[in-house]
Amino acid sequence: MSNSAVCPVIISEEQQMATLLEGFTLPLNMLLAMDDGQEYEATLDMDNTVFDYELQKSWPNALAYVRHHRGETVSAKDAMRLLAIGKGCMEDSTLWQIRERHPGFLQDAGLTPDQIAFRNCVSFLPVPMKFTVCSFFGTGRGEDKKEHTVTLRENHLFSSKDDDGLSALEVCWIFKDWALDPDFSKNAMTVLYYTDTDGKEWRLSEILALSPFLQRCFPAKPTDLETADEIKRFLKLAKQYTDMGARAHVMEALMEFLADDCSDYMARHPIFRRTILEKCDVIIASHAEEYPDFVATCKRLLTIWDSYH
Repeated sequence: MSNSAVCPVIISEEQQMATLLEGFTLPLNMLLAMDDGQEYEATLDMDNTVFDYELQKSWPNALAYVRHHRGETVSAKDAMRLLAIGKGCMEDSTLWQIRERHPGFLQDAGLTPDQIAFRNCVSFLPVPMKFTVCSFFGTGRGEDKKEHTVTLRENHLFSSKDDDGLSALEVCWIFKDWALDPDFSKNAMTVLYYTDTDGKEWRLSEILALSPFLQRCFPAKPTDLETADEIKRFLKLAKQYTDMGARAHVMEALMEFLADDCSDYMARHPIFRRTILEKCDVIIASHAEEYPDFVATCKRLLTIWDSYH
């Protein structure tokens, strides 16, 4: 028997702080409470540094920032209790309260409804992606055009040269002088352009009109391996259900996927194609009354395939 002792892993307060902040969407606007009632406004940036607006100074991390104001003995948990959301979703809640009591709001904390809606809308897109937006300014004899570059980052919000955490509407507010009005959100998607390797320009609205699967693969066309993996995902999910209604719902989604995104794949794989089309015939013959929507999807897939021949 070995007598060797196992040394415990010591985790620093800085590491604990980084772990406690995982899940929050950055940049994060924060308020640091002081004993005299004063509050300091700061932003936890995407590189995990903290910028204090009043002092116009940065710190390497959130714990270092809190310790500057509240003393070197402040622990990571204490720092989370002292920092609160400055504005947006969960405003005035401390970071500790959100993590411990409302973990479902971690990603939304500090974001406006417009930012949350935009992030969710583009969540399937691969990142980073660079887009351009044009602004116009008068010259006395007409208008000149200037292009600005913004990048869709890993938080699925835009970053510009000077700002992070922007929705499409906020990009237009900054560069096109639009009013910050949620009614303009859809229009904002039409004035942001992505240029693929072939030089083709895509409006963001055109990209978002693609299926979630094609958005994840964009700008490239999905490979056979990616398509096969997506099919396997549907089949694996269907097997998890014992209820036939739930299983039929998943299989209906699979047939919709095959109909909308897989014509080239089915053309290249005749054995798979025959198997699927035969399965459609069986479903149509056996479940017309029980699962009418499923049957309608199968009929659509057969009709689409017939149109290729």
